[in-house]
Amino acid sequence: MLKVRSIAPALFVALVVAAAVDGVAVALEPVYDVVDHPLPGSAQHLSMDAIRGAIMAACKQRQWLFRASGPGELLATQEAHGYRAKVKVTYSQKAYSISLVATNMERSGNEIYGKYNRWVRNLEKDIDVQLAVEAVQSR
Repeated sequence: MLKVRSIAPALFVALVVAAAVDGVAVALEPVYDVVDHPLPGSAQHLSMDAIRGAIMAACKQRQWLFRASGPGELLATQEAHGYRAKVKVTYSQKAYSISLVATNMERSGNEIYGKYNRWVRNLEKDIDVQLAVEAVQSR
């Protein structure tokens, strides 16, 4: 009888901890879309080909697979640790946007597993850096 009394509290604590960890693992946050992010001023003179090249270089840097899907548009796919996301990158000589196309990550409405947002924010930063590099190299 004494063993049952000591096991019950330990089991309760284990269940509470497991539930808390599970809740953290699936925490969702609003989908991060990049909407009309201005190109760095120094990059606004670049040709559309040069802008596409800078975006593709940024994609390669973090192992995004990409393909042209139309004028001023790329589709890029990231896959890591069983997670996958496909985004559409649209661009002009003034701005670019990144929007979610498909994913296998947990989501609900306009909320998604935070890993997706980290991938997109990193891609956004990498694109800005590559555009600035391309602008300096083209002068």
